[in-house]
Amino acid sequence: MKAELNTKKAPISAGSFVFLSKNNYYQDTPVLQVEQGKLAEAGIRNADGAGGPGYSIPARESGDPIRIGSLVMVADDSNTVASRFRIAFTDLEPTRPGDTVIGRVIDGLDIARQLTTSDRIIGIRIVEQ
Repeated sequence: MKAELNTKKAPISAGSFVFLSKNNYYQDTPVLQVEQGKLAEAGIRNADGAGGPGYSIPARESGDPIRIGSLVMVADDSNTVASRFRIAFTDLEPTRPGDTVIGRVIDGLDIARQLTTSDRIIGIRIVEQ
C-alpha cells in the first residue's frame, strides 16, 4: 500500500504518524478491527486496544471529510490522538469530533480491503519528497 500524507492540513497528527513510523512503532502491530466494506483499524501494540506510544496529542480535525481511501487518526474519549488509525473503504462520518484525516491511500486500497484481524503490520516506511 502507498499513501500520501497531508502535513499542511494536519501537521501535528501527520507529524506524529511520521515520527512513530520512522521509529518503528507500528512494526508488528495487529490489525485491530475490520468492518468489511467500511474500514480497517490498526496502530496499537496489543489486540485488546492497549499499548499506545506513551503519549497523546490534542485531536484537531483537518476539516477534510472521510472519503474512500482516507487515512484517519482516531480520537479517543478524551479528544486526543496517539497512534491508532483507520483506512476508510467508503465515505464515513467521524466517530468522534477529533478524528483527523492525515492523508489518503493512493495505491493498494484493494490490498487494504483484504485485511483481517489475523493480520499484522510488517512496518511503515516514510519516503519524503
